[in-house]
Amino acid sequence: MTCAREPRDRLGPVAVREAVHRWLRLVAADAELAPYLLGVDRRRLAAVLADRLGAALGVVRRGPRPTLGWRRGPCSTTGR
Repeated sequence: MTCAREPRDRLGPVAVREAVHRWLRLVAADAELAPYLLGVDRRRLAAVLADRLGAALGVVRRGPRPTLGWRRGPCSTTGR
């Protein structure tokens, strides 16, 4: 019996989402880190983090790619 050596061989999309949700719960429970999540849409953040982590690990994703909706300000298009 051999063990899978590559993360993509051990993790699927469900495992990636579970890891992200567990990490966010731990951050939210930490008194020092929790203030950074105030006002943050945690569902969107979790979707983006899971997508990025899954892409980095080579886990296939399905459907549209989630984004946080950040936009550049007007100065970024004028070169100022």
